[in-house]
Amino acid sequence: MEKYKNCPVCHTINPPTAQNCSECGYRFGDEPALTDDELKQMERKKKRASALMSCVIFVILASLIAATMIKGPAFGGLVILIWLGVLIVAVAAVYVVSKIVKHNDIQKQKRDRR
Repeated sequence: MEKYKNCPVCHTINPPTAQNCSECGYRFGDEPALTDDELKQMERKKKRASALMSCVIFVILASLIAATMIKGPAFGGLVILIWLGVLIVAVAAVYVVSKIVKHNDIQKQKRDRR
């Protein structure tokens, strides 16, 4: 059974022989390697989280379309544009914050190595 190394900083799956993470450079120590079953379970969790996020976005967009139909096309179109703008800004903010947190984790790990 093949085992893999999961980076605790960026969660990149690395080959079992890796000394450092291929994504962020984290130096592997005594972290336990993942089996094929554990790797598949992690992938299923990621897919579930992605499906949940897609459902939430669908519900928001469906609500906006329903609001347009109820309030009328002139007012509703403006509401949709405003909410789409808010949605885009929120998604961008989540992306930027996740990148900042990941960067800070990598920097902390590098400082701890010294």
